[in-house]
Amino acid sequence: MALFTKAEIRRAIDQARKHLARKQEPRAPKREPLPSERAAARLAEGWATSSGLDLKALEALRKQHRKELDSAIPKRSADAARRWSKHIRATQAEIAERLENAHATAPAGNFFPPGLLLLDTPIGLISADDSLIQSRRIEAQRSFAKFRVDRRSSGIDQVSFLYLFRNDLSAPFLYNFLAVQSISGHANLWLDGNPSYPFSNDFGLVTLDVRVDVVPASLTTESSRVLNMSGVALNGPSYWENDTKDQTFSQGGFVTANGLVLRPGQTAVIVVSATVKSEIDDGHLVIDLDQGDFGFRSPGVLVVPKRQLFELNIPSGLILTPV
Repeated sequence: MALFTKAEIRRAIDQARKHLARKQEPRAPKREPLPSERAAARLAEGWATSSGLDLKALEALRKQHRKELDSAIPKRSADAARRWSKHIRATQAEIAERLENAHATAPAGNFFPPGLLLLDTPIGLISADDSLIQSRRIEAQRSFAKFRVDRRSSGIDQVSFLYLFRNDLSAPFLYNFLAVQSISGHANLWLDGNPSYPFSNDFGLVTLDVRVDVVPASLTTESSRVLNMSGVALNGPSYWENDTKDQTFSQGGFVTANGLVLRPGQTAVIVVSATVKSEIDDGHLVIDLDQGDFGFRSPGVLVVPKRQLFELNIPSGLILTPV
């Protein structure tokens, strides 16, 4: 397996960060209330006050309720981690067996020795916000990250394992990459209607995806949706209606990047990421991948050589064609 210098690793990490930054989608700003909606809010507030409703007492109860919702989150996550411990360990054992079977598979042709090349140790773990990561381990086939997303507004949170692969052959080759992963955790989302804005709703939408990217870009990349959670709360001055959701998840498998051409000596950066996208109007999201056996695990990346290519130098440029 190829060895890389510290300078090559630093360059690869920088390339990965720039690649992930380019792929982040712009976030839509939250819509401000229209003048008619503000007028309706004042009208409804006046009616509620004249009817004898104590809006200050209601707001105090609303704040207390939000604290109670927050205080319940750690226990829910801890209870979920205990309930799902056996299932999570079974998933990890299944992924290890699938990796072992795939690793023993011989590639087509006689050019390569039996068995697929396994990149079993990441060169690093990166995140745009290091405070997400609670603990980590970088070790052959046992690398993991435990992290926690805690948000009260919209945003993107991402944790990525990085691998390096160099084509040390004397000819260009077409490669596929199979990233092995498992991920488990518990998600809590609550939304709280705001008494100050009647005739409207507060929405929340949260997704968690595991995907693999390659730099330079491959022809195709794959992602796996792990979590899709949504909720809505009704705003209004006379009462509030909250929405609470929680979900435990545990799954694993392969995500693939196919069709990458590497010339002799060229290096590829393989990025295996867990990405949380959240859109929250007024509420609180906690995704816990830290309790118990929860976590994001990356046992390795299988390198699948597809075919040897050769280069044709012609006046108009360089063409790579199959042997």
